[in-house]
Amino acid sequence: KGLGQFKSNIGISRVEFPFNKYICSMDRFDWSINNEEILLYNEQSVKLASADTMSLAKLIDFDFGGSEFISVAPGQDSLRFFALSARYNLKTNVIYCKDVKIIKVADAGIFPDSGKICIQKNALIEPLKRAVIIANTDTKYHNFYNSEVSIHSRKKYSASGNYDYTDRVGKHEQIRFGRIDIDSSGQTYAKGFINDTAGFRLSPEFAFNGDVDLRAGRKDLEFDGGFKLLTDCIGSNSTWVKFKTVVNPANVQIQ
Repeated sequence: KGLGQFKSNIGISRVEFPFNKYICSMDRFDWSINNEEILLYNEQSVKLASADTMSLAKLIDFDFGGSEFISVAPGQDSLRFFALSARYNLKTNVIYCKDVKIIKVADAGIFPDSGKICIQKNALIEPLKRAVIIANTDTKYHNFYNSEVSIHSRKKYSASGNYDYTDRVGKHEQIRFGRIDIDSSGQTYAKGFINDTAGFRLSPEFAFNGDVDLRAGRKDLEFDGGFKLLTDCIGSNSTWVKFKTVVNPANVQIQ
């Protein structure tokens, strides 16, 4: 049948990928001779099934077990994540990991779209599309979605993504953060810009345009730009007023 099936006699075994500079732990692999592929499995891992029903915030604290992929590339600080199965192409030397729920990088939890990760030569992870980022893993204050993420090491990533600002009446205003990165202390920060034509509102009474600063350890965002009053008593004569402050969306006060 052109298929070789191998199972470890000692349970979970270490598998090395020198070309990719990765190691992983698996207990079974199938060699598809005709397709020139090796399919790796972890039959002893039963925890991931229960993870399918969990929220992303709960997955951050979930105790995964089984097939852990670990980078041994210099400078990647042993970047690691769990996957239930993987496929290794012997022609291209690319590892395709499946059922990757979360990758923890610096202070953030990164959730790949569809749970798929592709590892190229020298531990290069292909940039993620439509990923979700929660920062940080302790406070869980901030959630980015539709994010494009480049993972560089266990302590470093860079990204861009969308973010929902929710005002005091529960209305969501979308902010695009063009830069999401890690500062010198290992904390996530993000920079965004809101154009004056976007119709963005801090609250039903205040319009805003300008720069937005996010810090993972701070619950509220800092706005640096101009605000305009939206009230019937002023009518169309309201002008933009420059300000810079951290804004609590539940109680917007600008001084």
